[in-house]
Amino acid sequence: MKNQLIAGLIVATSFASHASVVEIQTSQGTVKIDLFDQQTPKTVANFLSYIEQGSYNQTVIHRSIDDFVMQGGGFTYTDDFEAIETQEPVMNEPILS
Repeated sequence: MKNQLIAGLIVATSFASHASVVEIQTSQGTVKIDLFDQQTPKTVANFLSYIEQGSYNQTVIHRSIDDFVMQGGGFTYTDDFEAIETQEPVMNEPILS
């Protein structure tokens, strides 16, 4: 299977910038994501709640296009793709695209 499993997520806080940083542990290495706590607080809170619940553990990267996009976290895979349980959507915070 071309897609790689995400082993787990770790949240760290940068005290200098007051921003959350999420580390995604994958079978191909670690990816760090800087979140925009002040600009998109509802989106960040929603994302972090999925992490705290363990919803993203053992999910797969289901779409990857070189130099464009990498999408994952919405599905697990054993014999077929199975969607994770989702929460209520948050209002779009269009400050950042």
